[in-house]
Amino acid sequence: MKKIISLIKVYMLTAMVALSATSCLDKDPQSAIPENDAMKTFEEAEQTLTGIYATMKSAALWSGYLTLLPDIQCDLVYAVDGYTNTYGSIWQWDIRSTSSEVESVYAALYGVIANCNFFLERIDGVVEAQTDDERIVDLLSQMTPEEKIGGLLTYNVDLEKAAADIKEYHITNLLFNLNGTPDVVATQLNNLQHTAEGTRLGIPMIFSSDREYNAFGGYIDKAHNAFGNANDPELAYQLAYYYGQAMNAVGIHVTFEPYANEIGAQYGENPALIAEIVAAEVKGLEDSGFASCIKHWIGRGGDSSFGGARSVAQNFDNWMVGWEAA
Repeated sequence: MKKIISLIKVYMLTAMVALSATSCLDKDPQSAIPENDAMKTFEEAEQTLTGIYATMKSAALWSGYLTLLPDIQCDLVYAVDGYTNTYGSIWQWDIRSTSSEVESVYAALYGVIANCNFFLERIDGVVEAQTDDERIVDLLSQMTPEEKIGGLLTYNVDLEKAAADIKEYHITNLLFNLNGTPDVVATQLNNLQHTAEGTRLGIPMIFSSDREYNAFGGYIDKAHNAFGNANDPELAYQLAYYYGQAMNAVGIHVTFEPYANEIGAQYGENPALIAEIVAAEVKGLEDSGFASCIKHWIGRGGDSSFGGARSVAQNFDNWMVGWEAA
């Protein structure tokens, strides 16, 4: 009887050990993210892309063997008597699956492919979860890679080529700076919209402009110096509001104005005044239902565009004042 009880105790202890071991094996590593919980936001999607690019720059790929080994196969720099140097077998095209260098290249490439596939499989779900606009989600799900790339481009061409490129390259953004009366400009833009509506998905065009259109002068750039000399942010607001209404009326959606860091060439050299005028202009454009994109890149200049006529006010801190105000 004692022997039977002893055996039962042994069996029970063995079962407990087995169950506890199984539960430990079933646990996910603490440093791992479950696949179903990974990449759910745009921020996480961006981190995933950063990881993919980081892998491509690894020592096994474009920062290492993937670049180095083909070079060795193409020249004589590593060739020595007896081929006893480090990469002698590679130079002789003696490529074997047991080569650690070649193995690391393939392993890293397959890792990049796996991560890209993971990204492509989940990005539609990320987009769908982050927007309430069912139309956008529906369009994205139907778009080909070529159509998505076309939507990222903005360029400036003549009207005939623009109409052709809308069909061929799926262009949805056009920089439009042509002069004309309001009826002429509106007709030109409406014709391009009609072309876009006739494409497979009928995605509408977005028209941008380097300058503000006005019904009296067309695309005649406004007198930026006068805005600065007037020293009147409220007047700048009112004029920008008018420009926004005029551009909305003819079919433009966004302007690359105002000049936020053109110290010395547009609104004078006082960063504080520049900031006031820029902020007023942006608010005026946006209050009219229009979109504003300030320019140019930090350090591009202002009077740096005019040879040696540089202002002592040209420095990074001053350039940033106008940008921050916008």
